[in-house]
Order: sequence, then structure tokens, then C-alpha cells
Amino acid sequence: MWYLLSLVITLLINCKCVDSATESTISREEFENLKTSLHRQEKLIEKQDRKIQDLQATVSRCAELSQRQENDISRQSEQIRQLISFISGFTGQNKRHENSGDTVKIPAIERSYVKSAPKVKRYEPNTVAFFATVSVTSLDHLGGHQNIVFDDIVTNIGNGYNNHHGVFVAPVSGLYLFTTSIMSQQNMEFWVNLVVNGNIIVNLNERGTDGRHGSGSQTIIVSLNQGDDVAVQNAHNDDAFYGDKYSSFGGYLIQELVSETSSIVG
Repeated sequence: MWYLLSLVITLLINCKCVDSATESTISREEFENLKTSLHRQEKLIEKQDRKIQDLQATVSRCAELSQRQENDISRQSEQIRQLISFISGFTGQNKRHENSGDTVKIPAIERSYVKSAPKVKRYEPNTVAFFATVSVTSLDHLGGHQNIVFDDIVTNIGNGYNNHHGVFVAPVSGLYLFTTSIMSQQNMEFWVNLVVNGNIIVNLNERGTDGRHGSGSQTIIVSLNQGDDVAVQNAHNDDAFYGDKYSSFGGYLIQELVSETSSIVG
């Protein structure tokens, strides 16, 4: 529409410029300004058209949303109506039973509560293990073949180790591993035996020199019967050892011995 109007104005101006000799002529610059103004008007109209289209789309979306809300309200109203009807019917039934002397029992909702029992940690019945250290700083003037007492028990599963006598008694028959580590006094030498039932299995010797302590260790694997005893003994008279948790004795059951019984048929 504006394009046609612009074209008509342009034709009129051209006719006026050509045919009217007595009237003042429109300059070329004025003509260009007029065309520019018309062009700006066309752009403004296009922009307004786009705004109108956006507004129409917004109105359509609002109408759609409003329709959805009305549908939701209708469904909720129907649900409320059904609930009121159910309550009214139940109340009327309850009143009829009250008039007749009967009672209406509403079934209770049963709730089951599962109380979680605390987890109890247990070792297998055949688990045997112990570890103990010497807590005192120094063990002095030990006699020959005297047990070294590792008094501080760290582990004693199966209660096989006695920290008053420094001896382990096998609670079950089986294959065992034992280890000991002994530290000497400064500039002093010691001799130690690891014994089973009083019989020497291995020896251990160490010496501290240059004002320092010396430390040695031994490990054995032996098969024991139930009731056999194992200990770490001082070999010579009047030896001394350094404790303070530097000297230790420990062991554990590798595999329990299972006795096989054979039956004679005949």
C-alpha cells in the first residue's frame, strides 16, 4: 500500500515538475529527502506489523494456558465432588449403624517396623593369632632358659598366649607360624632360643656396638598338637634386653589339623 502511494506521489511530483512552468520546481534534493522519509515510514510499518504478530502469538499462548487451567480446575472440582459424596455416604452409613446399635470399625493401617539388629563381628572358630611386646624399658638379670615375658598384648585371638609366663599354648592342633624380634642393650650381646615344649627350634644372637643397640629376629613354621607350648627363652645367665616395644613375639594358626577316622568294614 505504501509502495503504491509512494509511486503515485513520485509520478505527481514528476508531472508537476515537467508540466507546470509557472509553478516553482521541486529540487532534486527535496525529492530524495521525500523518498527517504517514505522509506522510513515503510520500515516503521513493517516493524509494527511484526510486533502485532508477536502480540497475537502471545495472546494465543495465553488462551491455550487458560484453557488448560480451566480443564485442571474442572478435574479437581470433580474429584472434590466425589470425595464429598463418599464422605457423606460413609457418614450416613455410620449413623444408620449407630441407630441400630452396631458399630462400624474402620480397618487400621498396619505398619511393620523392622528393627535392624547390630552386626556382630566374629572370627571363625579355628582362628588363632597373638602378638605381644615388652612394654618396660629394660629386662635385666635374666636366668638361663628363662622365658622372656612379652607383657603388652596387642592381639590374642583364641587366648593361646599367657602374658604372665611368656608362653603360648596351642588351643588346637595344626600348622603354626611364630616370629620374634629382640633388641639388645647398648654395647651388650645376647643369645636367645625359640623353643617348643622346651626343645630349641632356632637360636638368635645379636650385639650392640659403638654405643648403639642391636636387633635380631627369627621366624619358624611348626606343626603343633593341642596343648603344645612355645616360648622365647634367654639362653645364658644374667643377660639383659631392651624393651619399650622394640622387642616382640607373635604367631598365628596357618591351618588347623583335621584328624581322619577310618572305619573297618568286615
